[in-house]
Amino acid sequence: MLFKPSGPFSRSGSVAKNLWPGGSGQKKQVPPFFISTPQFKRQQSQVVKYKGEAHHKNGSTLNVHPAVVASSSLNFSTSSVLQTHDDDHPDDEPVRSRPRLSSLESRVSSKQVPVQNAEADPVGHEELGIADDSLPEPSPAPIEVSGTLGADETAAQMEKLQSAGMHTQALNVFSDFEKTQVDIPIGIYNQVLMSVAIIGQEQGTISLLLEAYEALLARDIVPNKDTYTIVIRALVDMAERLAEEKARLMPALGPSGHMEAVDDALEQFAVVDHLELALQIFNASISVDGAKYNQEQLDRLVVACNQNGIELDTDVLVRASASISATTVSRMQTTVDGAQETYERFREAGADLADLDAALIDVYFTLGRADLAVRTLKQSESPELTCRVVLGFAKAGLVSTAWRWIREGDAGIQSSLMFSQKAEILEAMCTEPEHLPTASLLYENLAAQKDARLPEFGPARAALLRLAAGTAGEAGLAVLHKSIRESHLRDAEWDPVTLQAVVGRLVSEGYIMMALDIFAWQAGKLEAAWETFNIKSFIGQELLDGVVGALPELTPELALILVKVPFLPSSFGVLERVTDVLWSARRENPRLFVDANMATSVLDLHNRWVLNAESPKGLALPNDLVERLRDIYPLIESDAGVSNDRVRELLGLPLTARETTKGTIPSPSPTAAATAQADARAAIHYAPINAYKAVDLLSSAFVVAASEATGAVVPVFETLARNNEADHLETVYDLAERYLRDDDLAAVRQAAVQAADVDPTLAERAHVALMAAGSAPTATGYAKLVQVAPPGATPAILLMNEARTHGVEPNTFLYNVVLARLAKAKRFAECNELFEEMAACGIERSDVTYGTMVSAACRADQGERAAALFSELESLQGYAPRVAPYNMMMQYYVHTRYDRAAALKVFDKLKTSGALPSPFSYQLAMEAWLLPPADLDRADHQLLALKRRNTPITTKHFATLLHARGVLLKDLPAAVNFYRGLVKNSRVLPDRHVFRALLESYIANSRTGETPKVLDEMAKYHVKVDKDMMKTLINGWKDVDPARAAALARI
Repeated sequence: MLFKPSGPFSRSGSVAKNLWPGGSGQKKQVPPFFISTPQFKRQQSQVVKYKGEAHHKNGSTLNVHPAVVASSSLNFSTSSVLQTHDDDHPDDEPVRSRPRLSSLESRVSSKQVPVQNAEADPVGHEELGIADDSLPEPSPAPIEVSGTLGADETAAQMEKLQSAGMHTQALNVFSDFEKTQVDIPIGIYNQVLMSVAIIGQEQGTISLLLEAYEALLARDIVPNKDTYTIVIRALVDMAERLAEEKARLMPALGPSGHMEAVDDALEQFAVVDHLELALQIFNASISVDGAKYNQEQLDRLVVACNQNGIELDTDVLVRASASISATTVSRMQTTVDGAQETYERFREAGADLADLDAALIDVYFTLGRADLAVRTLKQSESPELTCRVVLGFAKAGLVSTAWRWIREGDAGIQSSLMFSQKAEILEAMCTEPEHLPTASLLYENLAAQKDARLPEFGPARAALLRLAAGTAGEAGLAVLHKSIRESHLRDAEWDPVTLQAVVGRLVSEGYIMMALDIFAWQAGKLEAAWETFNIKSFIGQELLDGVVGALPELTPELALILVKVPFLPSSFGVLERVTDVLWSARRENPRLFVDANMATSVLDLHNRWVLNAESPKGLALPNDLVERLRDIYPLIESDAGVSNDRVRELLGLPLTARETTKGTIPSPSPTAAATAQADARAAIHYAPINAYKAVDLLSSAFVVAASEATGAVVPVFETLARNNEADHLETVYDLAERYLRDDDLAAVRQAAVQAADVDPTLAERAHVALMAAGSAPTATGYAKLVQVAPPGATPAILLMNEARTHGVEPNTFLYNVVLARLAKAKRFAECNELFEEMAACGIERSDVTYGTMVSAACRADQGERAAALFSELESLQGYAPRVAPYNMMMQYYVHTRYDRAAALKVFDKLKTSGALPSPFSYQLAMEAWLLPPADLDRADHQLLALKRRNTPITTKHFATLLHARGVLLKDLPAAVNFYRGLVKNSRVLPDRHVFRALLESYIANSRTGETPKVLDEMAKYHVKVDKDMMKTLINGWKDVDPARAAALARI
């Protein structure tokens, strides 16, 4: 029996007689495996129903995905109706309907875009100065289809149409062919299935493919491996798609029992049903036909089944493919002996040893045998298994061991891990509170890297946030603050469970305003990300109700933050509380909504509230609430400076000019003044240690009594700037602009300009405000503006001239940053002018000034002048040697003058100067020894010097020595042996620098034809081909294979 009578697909007994060839009662051979038409239809109906209308328990319908069948008229012309039981026909009378696909195109064409004839562009892209990738893709030209075609011609014509993405037209060709043929080859039917699968995928349904497959079976056409592959892949694709949607929805339900409220919405996710049908087809194809599947197809099916608790048969998997992934094997055994026995069976079948070793490592960790996992790694020759072992340590709770392995990898002691692998390990660590210290160390390591901006880091970040939020005490709170700050910096998106955990912890610790700020920020992302889910408003409302319910008091400041939450109109109770607080505060403080953006947001909230409550009989709101809205709405409208006639009409207000209620700011009471002073002092105290708390206190002080908070703004702002708290600077600046007088604002604007390196946008905003007020930044402020100005020397010169025009005397800092811009632009004459001007004006020329001038002279190839300036620099009184000028002089002598003796002389002076040579210093020394005539032994000797001085050895050092052997000395065997020595025993993880040198070595030795094996080696280490490598390859292939060089140039 191929299908067991279990699950939702077998309600009324076995169908074995209709499955096996030559079974009892059958007059002719039934296609291997499969099913009578009613049986397949019954199974199909169980799957397809989830993609149509899912029915609520009360009888109403929930349109989760539009039903494709309902919107079109496709007809497979089968003679039997859709059955739900097996026993509608006697066992000895299998149904043999003859379905046709002649009307298939009518059901799928409704979603197809008509193909327009693409006219040739009369002017080339180059002539227009437009890059090819900036132009839209032209629509494919119609493909001519001839009349009556034979099987081979039909297959070729369909393939041509399919390759152009014209699947509906391909089905039209088949329809014409079908009308004239009795026996249709399986190859053509597979082409039909492929087109139908693609169209169904675009429309989000599996029903089209299942009906087409049913038609194939009913025609007595014997499926082959390609048939099985198409159907299984489509079922797994749909299962994965539904699983992703379900996984995205499920975290929002949390542990609080929301399942009942969304039970009907979850009916669309028939993940297991799709997979069980796919597995039945797979098992039957192996049992009857002995089909072999490629590893990717097999792994996808196995992983999906494992994730959904569907049992797999090891014997079938061994027969299905000679190669198997680690994930497949790792979940099959519960004992060490059993795992080793399965390992041997797959090894004898020819499975990939690296995959098997990975599987064995997983099993050993599952069984608590980390020692055997490490032994397997040592016996294996694959460095990629290191990640498997470290991940196993993390999952087993051995987080300190995992962290030690990661650090050893970074130090080059063993194989290092990629960023994505470390992120996966971090996520696995975040399970227990006692793991937090170690997980926090790994998090800091990853958060400092640019890849932390990628979405792939999101799950690991969220896991740490949840762990920190759930860890009691100051340790958990400190990590939570740190990870929140990093999330702000990356503008990261959290899932609802993480958001609820973080906000709940902050509220419980008393960080109310911070909690609501975060909630409003993440709620906006949640709203944008969940556009496809009808349930988003429910989840947002639940989150909002929980957060507001936890607040000890709803103050005006907190209410203003809640206005930004997109889910607020969905929660009527919270909406009433928020507006009640805002209305009372607005009557008492006419300047509450003085900020235009906030006033507009408050007005927009009221407009949506009123318009959503509109009904045929007026407003669906209590009469007393309508009266209160009618009373407050003109005030809010006046604050925003705009009106909405429809809202005024619904509220019964006249459509004439609005009332104006802006007045003077009342003097604060003694109690309010004392409270504001205390909050302001506390804000200054908290600014160095807790930015969120400082901003909360400062904001509170302004709301209570703005005049008492004035003196705290600049100290808080400057402290935040020193700590690089960019996220909070704009908030403090906005508070100042909202509440301070112009004369008090000047100091805040000066501070903002001087924080240009932290927030350039805010600095420019303050710069413009100062100029508009008839003032200007200080010399230091102008220097900071130069540092963040657009590239080039011109913006720097313009800012310096502006400073002089407004009577600002340049200082050493301003001269230095302008000199640096001129030096980079190789404008040495102007550098000299400014340098002499400093002496004439009595401006101190610091060591930075001299270092910049040395750089300018080297860039302009003014060697004698550079040497003279360098000597002046060394003779400065109190000069503390720095490595940068020495490196600049060495680089000039090595790369510009090719003067080994001069470069090494500078290097010797550096080593005795007291400054510590950098890795770049040693690289330049290597390159100096490799100048003609090259001395490879002395260059190699620099590596030993690096080790003796405990200076980090980088891959650039190894790449330099590899390049010397392969390119300079043209000794390819020596270069290859050098590379093998690097990677042996995972000593060094090669990167783009090493592989670029290796590629250049092959090409320099006229061995371009062997570069593909270097590219294979790069793929092994996940190193991509960069632009420099591509240029090297193109130049190498030009003389060997011009066509290949041209093809590479087009990539």
